[in-house]
Amino acid sequence: MPRWKYYDAPDFHELAFAFPPQSIWRAHSFSAMVTELGCLGGETRTLLDVGCGTGVLTKMMALRRPRLAITAIDLSPHMVNYAKRVHSHPSIEYRTQDFWQENGSYDCVTSAYCWYFFPLESAARKLKSILNPKGSALIVATTGTPLTRMHRKIMSSISGQDLRRPQDITLSLDREGFSTEWRMVDRIEGSYLVVAILE
Repeated sequence: MPRWKYYDAPDFHELAFAFPPQSIWRAHSFSAMVTELGCLGGETRTLLDVGCGTGVLTKMMALRRPRLAITAIDLSPHMVNYAKRVHSHPSIEYRTQDFWQENGSYDCVTSAYCWYFFPLESAARKLKSILNPKGSALIVATTGTPLTRMHRKIMSSISGQDLRRPQDITLSLDREGFSTEWRMVDRIEGSYLVVAILE
């Protein structure tokens, strides 16, 4: 199935994540991001969720921080329509939009499993341009493990994602003036969370 058709099939996407190991991986990574979001100070009032997909993580964040104004964007109108229908919340505005077209101003930007699609240096500059002073970014990505390499090979016709080392992401952000750290989320999946604060 071509990549664009996969991302235009939210029901299939959710089915793929309904069973182990995918369901376990997603639970670990989403929980890590929601927990980290809960640690951010009360000055975090606006959030942009990049590549929101079906809205599962977006809704989790809205429930954790109900006073947070969340804008959630995704390139696929099918994903966005699904998110609006299934994972709506008063504090979430879902939009079909490219990350590069975003020109708002936010206290926090989140992205789970889609930073692979961006040239890292350009993405770091774009991120800096839309973050308020002392703003933060939370990014979940995966690096290579035998299991994830096998998974990517099987899913190559619909994924097209590159596996990035956490150091590659943090270095690109450091160059733009961010203070960064990363921590492992799930060793089997190879997932990790990057936390970046704009100095």
